[in-house]
Amino acid sequence: MIKSLSSYYITVPFVSPLTSATATSYTVKLYVWSGLKTAVPVTADYEITKVNLASSIGDDKLNIARLLNDFITFNPNINATTGLISANNQKWCRYEIFYTTTDPADVDVAQLGTTDLLLKGYGYGNEGENPQTPTNRLLIPVGRYKVNRTSIFTAPIKLNEV
Repeated sequence: MIKSLSSYYITVPFVSPLTSATATSYTVKLYVWSGLKTAVPVTADYEITKVNLASSIGDDKLNIARLLNDFITFNPNINATTGLISANNQKWCRYEIFYTTTDPADVDVAQLGTTDLLLKGYGYGNEGENPQTPTNRLLIPVGRYKVNRTSIFTAPIKLNEV
């Protein structure tokens, strides 16, 4: 789960996982969409290219949260009764890495592709880097909340995927 108001780091090795060749550069393609998780758009929303000037064989880290935050506009959902409200305050995000190496097998091959849920929210800092979905699947901290008797309280949860 990516919380767009906190840092979300992706670690990119400078060595291609496919061919073990050291990359002269790599490109990260970011896709953001609503709807089915499997309906990934054809065109990337962002492309970030980094050059490996030092011929490093280590890892590089990119914070992609600030870019993804532009795609979420939070709109409160209102329902007059208790029930399940299907919200539109989240999107899917996929990132893929494309390596430029001397090995032709790396040309135009997406590697390390990952799809995750994107939310407008933030971590509290004590979860560590890139907080994951809580085991209780409740996306707000468990606690006591004061709610007016005549008002409505919405508890965001993440459903299990099948």
